[in-house]
Amino acid sequence: MPADDQVSGGRPGRSLTARSDPGTRITGEPAAKTDLRVRALGEIDELTSYLGVARAHNPHPELGKILVRLQELLLTLGCEIADPERRGEVFLTAADCRALTEAVRVHERALPRLVRFIVPGPPSPAAELHYSRSIARRLERTLQSLAATEPVSEAALAAANELSDLLFALARRAAHAAGEVDHEWRPRAPLSDSDLQ
Repeated sequence: MPADDQVSGGRPGRSLTARSDPGTRITGEPAAKTDLRVRALGEIDELTSYLGVARAHNPHPELGKILVRLQELLLTLGCEIADPERRGEVFLTAADCRALTEAVRVHERALPRLVRFIVPGPPSPAAELHYSRSIARRLERTLQSLAATEPVSEAALAAANELSDLLFALARRAAHAAGEVDHEWRPRAPLSDSDLQ
């Protein structure tokens, strides 16, 4: 069994137990697991993990490098959200936000202009990146709600917004690299019996 000060279960400083814990913040203050800051941390963890799924299904080295950097950025964001008083030294910067914004521009320029919604789907990792983008949107909404009552930096809010846009562009690029075209949604007639049988 690992000691309490060893890395266990993917998180530092935790050992696996069968019991539940009431939850605390990094500051040691009690926090319900429905607390917005705790929820944001869970969504950051979820997104970081799911980008790992996308990496596992990704055949393109350059995309893999980008996804690793985004996972690292998310871990930095998690450190910042867990430490609202900034007692540590790990937090996002304006340079991080500029890099995300520029990346969105670069990848969008390499893609055909969109005029309709896209129906997410194959191949991998495009589908995983579309799903990751939806997690990023949820994270952004949680951070905006948190910012209404507690400190959240402008860099964190901006990064969450740009991240979802970047993941959308990367999902499209992954699909195009596999020879797929965007599956654009078009208004259609109501479902018929034969549509789902």
